[in-house]
Amino acid sequence: MIQATIDSAALTTRLAQFGPKIQANVERSIRQIVIEGQSEIVRDKLHGGNPLFSRSGNLARAVQQDVASDGDAIVGTIGVDRTAPYGYVHEYGGTYDVREHIATSRLGKSFTVKAHTMTVPERSFLRSWLSDNQVGILAQVEQAAQEAVK
Repeated sequence: MIQATIDSAALTTRLAQFGPKIQANVERSIRQIVIEGQSEIVRDKLHGGNPLFSRSGNLARAVQQDVASDGDAIVGTIGVDRTAPYGYVHEYGGTYDVREHIATSRLGKSFTVKAHTMTVPERSFLRSWLSDNQVGILAQVEQAAQEAVK
């Protein structure tokens, strides 16, 4: 028979010392993940042609990343800013109403585009990257937490 006695006050004090270190390590790891993720999305998903080919580079420039820490929560975000609202259309696909508007051809000639409905297939570049890297992301965060306890 094995018997162990734990001084709960001492244990609580000891564990509380690890909290800030674990949070700092995990936050640093998440920052690294979103920076690398942003780079991979732009390089592999937008410029690489799978699922999208780059035409003007606007969508690639609109991919942004951020990490926010609020109490015990650390949230890493990779998304598309408002300068490329069509990023949402590519990510989720769908059917959209296009208003009548004037467009300019590559030769510089203006023409009227009549109102119509447009169906765009889903070409996920954000969610597909997350799905492809989910196991590695979890492993990196877990490793960061374990290193803080060592």
